[in-house]
Amino acid sequence: SLQIIASILILKASSVSSKETKDHLQDAHDRIMSVATVQGHLETEKLGHRVNVPTYLKNLCESLSKSMIGGRRPIFIKIKADKKSIKTEEAIGIGLITTELIINALKHAFNHQTTGEITVIYQAKVSNWKLSISDNGQGILKNKNNKKKGLGGNIIDSLATQLQATVVTKSSKTGTTVSIAYKK
Repeated sequence: SLQIIASILILKASSVSSKETKDHLQDAHDRIMSVATVQGHLETEKLGHRVNVPTYLKNLCESLSKSMIGGRRPIFIKIKADKKSIKTEEAIGIGLITTELIINALKHAFNHQTTGEITVIYQAKVSNWKLSISDNGQGILKNKNNKKKGLGGNIIDSLATQLQATVVTKSSKTGTTVSIAYKK
């Protein structure tokens, strides 16, 4: 169902002349596809069951790479994840955050002429975990007139709150790292 809605948005985007409207429709398409991707990877899991984090992140990032990059751009996604299994409910939040941050990196970190790399790292201890998504792009551009977070930033904050985790963003001219950490 989500893929049908996403397809309708793409069809509509091709029929409008306004670049701004096309960009908004493409953005909506990407977000719907990200939810569909997370849902597809967890389809066989039942709530309350456990998900293997390395396998889950590997499959999720491969799927995002195929659908969002697909050989059109020289950008690669690397995954480093500690061996741990987590509840399905927690995996949903982590998957949506990972997807949103990868989409943000692809949209904002790299111009069309550069190669790039996005690194997803999941570190786990007994009762703590940390998810970091880094890119080696241009960093977050400082704009004095635009201090407000965008939709993606608000989505990440909301998902982190649901996971009872904190969000820390570090950016420089050599890239951006967003870390989501849970400490019991």
